[in-house]
Amino acid sequence: MSDLIERRARLLGPNVPTFYDQPAHIVRGEGVWLFDADGRRYLDCYNNVAHVGHCHPRVVEAIARQAATLNTHTRYLHEGILDYGERLVAKFGHGLSQIILTCTGSEANDIALRMAQAVTGKVGIIATDNTYHGNTTAVDAVSPLFYTAGAPAHADVRTIPYPDSYRPPQGLAGEVQGAAGSGCNADVRINFTGISAADRAHTILTAVAKNARPEDLVTPGHIFPLRAKRGGTLVRTGHTEGSVDLMRLAKQTPASVICEIMNDDGTMARMPDLLRFAEVHGLLVLSIADIIEHRLQTESLVEKVEEFVMTPTIGGIQAKTFSGALFRTPIEPTEYLALWIGELSSGDPVLTRVQTASLPGDVFGALGCDSGAQLQAALRIIDAAGRGVLLYVFPTGRFTVREDLRAHLLRKADSAPSGNKLRDFGLGAQVLRELGVQSIRLLTNNPKKIAGLTGHGLKLVESIPLRP
Repeated sequence: MSDLIERRARLLGPNVPTFYDQPAHIVRGEGVWLFDADGRRYLDCYNNVAHVGHCHPRVVEAIARQAATLNTHTRYLHEGILDYGERLVAKFGHGLSQIILTCTGSEANDIALRMAQAVTGKVGIIATDNTYHGNTTAVDAVSPLFYTAGAPAHADVRTIPYPDSYRPPQGLAGEVQGAAGSGCNADVRINFTGISAADRAHTILTAVAKNARPEDLVTPGHIFPLRAKRGGTLVRTGHTEGSVDLMRLAKQTPASVICEIMNDDGTMARMPDLLRFAEVHGLLVLSIADIIEHRLQTESLVEKVEEFVMTPTIGGIQAKTFSGALFRTPIEPTEYLALWIGELSSGDPVLTRVQTASLPGDVFGALGCDSGAQLQAALRIIDAAGRGVLLYVFPTGRFTVREDLRAHLLRKADSAPSGNKLRDFGLGAQVLRELGVQSIRLLTNNPKKIAGLTGHGLKLVESIPLRP
């Protein structure tokens, strides 16, 4: 080891430092792992180069194939560079349509600097201290990390302190550091990078502390907070809600860390892999459905507020008399209107339709909105069968006339209608359970509804398409 360190210092000089007091002698990589000369394996949580893992076989094969075919500059005609360029600019947006290919980050920064000066007609540069931008003459001049005399290497460069959020210089508030981005990802306000596993753990513990304050964190960072819906898995069958529910059931702080378990080759572990992992480490494997089943034994988030009877008209023909009930929840301002005929609690599968209210479609039969036609079709099928239930949902945040019209009639190119969002039907499933429904034959043209219903103790027997 000492011989390697001496050779490195002699050949590379002092400006190419090593990491760690005892430098790691890394000899190969594979997936998420690095291996040293003694065969020790390290989980690579640092490298910013190998985005798909070290020595990915498809990447290795592509490099070898290209090297065996052609390796030259772009002054000749070749389809490959054009195909690549077209695919790349298609992802840019903002009117960008041309590419400049470079070999290094230094070269890229140098060209970007020259482009900025050409467009603005300005030459002045503001650089934060202790930063590095590359090895060319131009970008070296704006890399204060290499300044030796405390003065810029170029007359047109001005340096400013990068705020130490722990001890802000010159009275600068720590918010200066967070002003660089508006994303929701965060790091703890401490004089570390935030990248290492230890830093991320510290950020998480700071964020979930009982006395946590917004000013304890800066953004952007390396931890991505998610907010569980009020009501947890009984409202939304998501991993965020499931993990928080587990902590609440364990009488712990209602916060958790969600992370993927990776296989040794860098791929995400699937269920068979997770079962083997759990067996090796003596862990339990739970599904969101398991959490919901446990909560449903003791909890309910819906309440019946009105009962009535209704005889609807379907296509101008009087239907049978339906029983009706109105449900609400303290969790959110959503109401559920249930209409049914026949006995629902016998255990036999029940014809079920879950429909989101639409004023233009259901009341006025507006062209371009098939909601009313689907509603009529569902009622016709249930009426003919003599047994079934329609659950009519007045959705949170959308059932105002303006928003309902906007979702169906006032669509504009610059606005996505709220009706296109994937809806959560967890509370609707609880209404069905309150009515005695145990298994369903779901009337739907939208399979996305199925997971939200069947994840709450309802058994899906059949999915039946609606044909208005």
